[in-house]
Amino acid sequence: MNHLPSINAISASICLLGCGLALPVFSQQPEKGKPDAAHISKTKADWWSQRHALLKQTLAETPCQLLFIGDSITHRWETDGKKIWSQYFSPYAPVNFGIGGDRTEHVLWRIDDSALKTPHSPQVCVIMVGTNNTGQYKGRQTPQETAEGIREIASRVHRLHPATEIILLHIFPRGKTAEDPLRIQNEMINRELDKTNMPRVHVVNINSAFLDKDGTFLPGITGDLVHLTEKGYRLWAEALLPEIKKYMK
Repeated sequence: MNHLPSINAISASICLLGCGLALPVFSQQPEKGKPDAAHISKTKADWWSQRHALLKQTLAETPCQLLFIGDSITHRWETDGKKIWSQYFSPYAPVNFGIGGDRTEHVLWRIDDSALKTPHSPQVCVIMVGTNNTGQYKGRQTPQETAEGIREIASRVHRLHPATEIILLHIFPRGKTAEDPLRIQNEMINRELDKTNMPRVHVVNINSAFLDKDGTFLPGITGDLVHLTEKGYRLWAEALLPEIKKYMK
């Protein structure tokens, strides 16, 4: 089984990407192994706790066929991508299990805490996470370590829903050009993800849908070189929907 290796001690106050809100943090430096609930501080920012509780309740009450797990890029389907979400995914009773600022360790905690309880197992789960690991650690966590955390998310989903087909998306591009150090880090993680060999886990790269030939973002699809606009969410949906349909029964 994959293990998320130790990382440098994490400060007791971690800020959400792009704003000043604190996230749940490790209460102690984890030994070798996967960070789990025992390593997460029980003192969480109110907004994060409320969001997590809402997602748990929504999932528990929804006969979900399509589950999205991720960070703010997933979370923002509810704002910038709201119309696109309804247009493309509403037939599948989708549930958005994204929270802004989450890194792999936060998602692992949320999966354990919620047990992903739902009336029946999703047919498809889309996972896209890891850019906040890049943004927070800036190379102090290796691509292999981040990829192991992402694969562990897929593993825990399958532990709870063994028949679910998982679409494991490459981390989306970030930064102004292909030479941006954080974009390069994401691409190194993606190359590690390509080595994934797990049953019913399908690694999918749709990143070319967002980029011009020179590696810059297509006009109008991002406002901050990380998050997507409505136009960007449309490109995501158009590229992703054929992959989803492959595995919907």
